[in-house]
Amino acid sequence: HPPTRPPDSASSQDPPLPHHHLSLTTPTWRPLALVTRAAEPEWLNVYQGIGTDIAGYGGPDWASGGGCGQNDGNFGAEIDRQRETGSPVVPGSATRVVAEGEHVLYTVVILKGQYEAGHIEGDEFKQGNFVDFFDNFKASAREKRFIVREFEYDPSAKTVSTQEQADDLDAQVQQQKGSMVRWCKTHFGEAFSAWVHVKVIRAFVESVLRYGLPPNFVLAVLKLTPNKEKQVMQALDR
Repeated sequence: HPPTRPPDSASSQDPPLPHHHLSLTTPTWRPLALVTRAAEPEWLNVYQGIGTDIAGYGGPDWASGGGCGQNDGNFGAEIDRQRETGSPVVPGSATRVVAEGEHVLYTVVILKGQYEAGHIEGDEFKQGNFVDFFDNFKASAREKRFIVREFEYDPSAKTVSTQEQADDLDAQVQQQKGSMVRWCKTHFGEAFSAWVHVKVIRAFVESVLRYGLPPNFVLAVLKLTPNKEKQVMQALDR
């Protein structure tokens, strides 16, 4: 049965998906699909049919070959499993993980892949090659403008809380801040001296341009008290 469309009010505050919904099982697995909110209805309508030519469900044609188990030569390497094809997606398996902004994250259950038909060589059975479905499924989803990525939940991995991450980042910021303050104190004197030197050169050049050569003027630096700049400039302009 197709899944019911989740409410539009879902957000990043949605309850987290249980870990077992992300766990890897033997015959199937759950890749993640990123869908825009605008395309969410389309995703729920079409995801079960993505990649209808990927999985081969064909087997011996016993219906027209005399019944089940009849040796009609259509076995082993002669079986055409692509005689009947379909999507590797498990119907009704789409699960909404989280929604944030304009995007929604889904998981969906797909078959991992299948073995090609094996055959007997002499007295030894030769197993067929394993065909992985994921890359083809990802390409088929991309054609419909859905982004699919691999994900494997590792329950043995250490879980770090958001607060622990924030504390670690805060410690890094404080460490970098201390290094930056020391660097600024070390280089401030040199930078300030160079800045004053440039100011003096500018004052000399502008004085020559205004009064001409040979230079016959007094160059002075005035230290103004707060809120007295306007009065000093008016006095100098007289």
